[in-house]
Amino acid sequence: AEGQVTAIGAALSDLGRRHSTGQLAGVVVFSDFDQNAGPPPLAAAQKLGAPVYPVGVGPIAALDLAVDLQAPLVMKK
Repeated sequence: AEGQVTAIGAALSDLGRRHSTGQLAGVVVFSDFDQNAGPPPLAAAQKLGAPVYPVGVGPIAALDLAVDLQAPLVMKK
C-alpha cells in the first residue's frame, strides 16, 4: 500500500512463476488499476490460465488532465 508504482502485469507474472506446478482456481485483484509500470497485465493474466476477478478501489471519478504542447513552427516549401 506504500508503493509508488502499480505493476499489475509484473505481479501476475510473478504469481505464474511461483505457482507454475499448481493449478489456480482463480485470482482476485484489488487495485486502483492505474497501471504505470511493468509489462501489460493482459498477457500475464492470459498466461495464468485461471479467471481473474478485478475489484476496483479508490476514487470513483478520475481527474481530468490537459496538456498544452508548444512545438516550434516549421514551414516546408
